[in-house]
Amino acid sequence: MQPEALFFSSSLDQLISWVESWLLPLFRISSMWMAMPLFGSVLMTAKIRLAASLALGMVMIPSLPVIAAIDPLSPQMILLVAREIGIGAVIGFMLQLVFQAAVFGGQLISNQTGLGFAAMVAPQNGVTVPMVAQLYQLLCGLMFLTMNGHLVLIRALQRSFEVMPVAAGNFDPNILFKLVSFVSWVFAGGVMVALPAVAALLFINFSFGVMSRAAPQFNIISIGFPITMLCGYVIVWYTLSSFLGQLGILLERTFIALEGLIV
Repeated sequence: MQPEALFFSSSLDQLISWVESWLLPLFRISSMWMAMPLFGSVLMTAKIRLAASLALGMVMIPSLPVIAAIDPLSPQMILLVAREIGIGAVIGFMLQLVFQAAVFGGQLISNQTGLGFAAMVAPQNGVTVPMVAQLYQLLCGLMFLTMNGHLVLIRALQRSFEVMPVAAGNFDPNILFKLVSFVSWVFAGGVMVALPAVAALLFINFSFGVMSRAAPQFNIISIGFPITMLCGYVIVWYTLSSFLGQLGILLERTFIALEGLIV
């Protein structure tokens, strides 16, 4: 073999090995950025997410073990890419569920007060949600940043590279079972977050029902609807402290569950 051909073949092998050592971890990192709350919203352009993935990859990837050479066009590489995307998406999706639980609680309150008609497009995901749900989602985002949730996710990502190395081992199916049980637990937490306001509104609606039975001539629809909306605003205001406390507990337990998922 000519020296030029030998040099070209050696350089090509080194280039493929270098691309593989960066490509697979970047799939896990970028999928986490796309699934995590706030940073994965439509407000963050693809260029920003790509730059964040590359910056985080430059910090994490050099400390990872060397990956064995794999044919980029082989079925094994396709399975490894799907594995890395799945691991990163699960890490980011767990915190995304807390935001959806807060939105779910806000929708419960909106339906009880008649404020569900006051809806707007949420800038985070481009979905139309009631104003109360939008307020709860914004408060959840502030609480997430206050509790350093983004740092918790980055730490969980680094831990995942230690527990589930790139191109080594299989994707543990128990993670999916844990995630399913976690989903039900988080949405139960969303109900608990909205429970004080929903209970108060239920009592108000029950009072209007008693009034309509005691005085049938009383036009409860024309009077009760604006009173319910006004009471809804007051109840949302006075239950904000309870909401933030429950939300903090929910986020803290989610951080613990995230660390327990990657073991």
